[in-house]
Amino acid sequence: AALIVLEAGGSPADRTGGTGVLLPDGREFVSWEKPLEFSRTYYVDNRDPHASDSNPGTEELPFLTINRAAQVLEPGQRVVIKEGIYRERIDPARGGSGPDDMISYEAAPGAAVVVKGSRSVKTGWQRSTGYKLDVPGLDRSRVKIWRRSLQDIDFHGYNPFGMASIMQNRVYLMPKPEELWRHLVRRGMVFADGCRLKQVELYQDLAKADGAFWCEHDGLTIHVRFPGDTEPGRHEVELAVQEQVFAPRTSGLAYIRVKGISFEHGANGFPVPQRGLVSMSRGHHWIFEDCAFRHANGVALDIGAQDWDMETPPVIGHAVVRRCHIDDAGVCGIAGMAVQNTLIESNLIEHVGYQDVELGWETGGIKLHATKNCLLRANVIRHTVHAEAIWLDYENANTRVTGNIMGDTLETLRGGIYLEASHEPNMIDNNIIWKATEGAGGGSYNMPGHGGWGITVDGSDGTVIAHN
Repeated sequence: AALIVLEAGGSPADRTGGTGVLLPDGREFVSWEKPLEFSRTYYVDNRDPHASDSNPGTEELPFLTINRAAQVLEPGQRVVIKEGIYRERIDPARGGSGPDDMISYEAAPGAAVVVKGSRSVKTGWQRSTGYKLDVPGLDRSRVKIWRRSLQDIDFHGYNPFGMASIMQNRVYLMPKPEELWRHLVRRGMVFADGCRLKQVELYQDLAKADGAFWCEHDGLTIHVRFPGDTEPGRHEVELAVQEQVFAPRTSGLAYIRVKGISFEHGANGFPVPQRGLVSMSRGHHWIFEDCAFRHANGVALDIGAQDWDMETPPVIGHAVVRRCHIDDAGVCGIAGMAVQNTLIESNLIEHVGYQDVELGWETGGIKLHATKNCLLRANVIRHTVHAEAIWLDYENANTRVTGNIMGDTLETLRGGIYLEASHEPNMIDNNIIWKATEGAGGGSYNMPGHGGWGITVDGSDGTVIAHN
């Protein structure tokens, strides 16, 4: 992959901003990044017995939570986070003031820093009774289902186990009755030993397979059949309860860097709006590098205007997403609306689309709308299902997709790369695309099974497709 990338698009961007890659208009893509120096460094270490959010945040007396640092950081400052699992939502109070005066959130060198939107539940389990369970040809006593009340969990006003994954704007959604469940699945997720359990529609469905769970109608009780019909005490059980893990509640913040941190367990809905496990919250000039984004019910990372029902901010995008790993996102890996001057390079994106809601038209390893002057290069996108590897949707201009490798793109109504309704020049070149298979179709409009193409260009003019 590295050799192909070098031939197709030059060496990765350095801090001078040059990439050696020309956009379709003939100009080089130059990043806005500058070398960073910081006037002050704060520290967070939740494994230090002396850590407290009332501390000054020094290395000797660190903060307990990352969000505490997020409230005090000023432009030109950074926080260094020591190894540990942090179950919290990070809500930055402010951004930086320029490319050389950013705010940075970064893992300590060599530290495994994981921020989770889940809660660990070790107690409170009871055997599930009172519901009918049809188990033909199998002894009912062998099917062990456990019940857990969620009344003791502080959801902070957001209970994903009582909320359907479908969000407000469904103008294009016309499912048949048998397809509706895919969109009504609850947003909450259950994990056993780090593995996501399957959510089922009916209690009776728990008889069909282990490693599954069902939610009661009010979202305050779950019923779980653990892998191997084992007891809950044999597992590390986590419940994803937060919509987002790193996302400012104040929209439009700029010049923030996030480096070397893993984010997991986002119980978010299906786009639109695009509200990621990690989100720029309609901001601009962010850098994500060497991060991981795992286990998002809907979108892993959103980097754009989020919602086409809202006014587009005057500046949006200008993001850098580099050397990140996105894994196990239900609908989209990276999503963005109206992103400009954005660089997405050298990322590994895999296992996207398992929710099977492609007929909602918002799926993809990378799904961007109305890009302008963007460069997508040297990414590996693999093992997706019901999701295109890269989908550039509507009014894209002067964007180049080069040197990417896409494989094992399964059961999709489009295929590897889909460029839609874009009348300005764009370029798709030097990509490797293999094993894209046809999707089933469906919907009340009876769309036939089709797709599985390497590259699809739909209603677009002036596009250069070369050397793929």
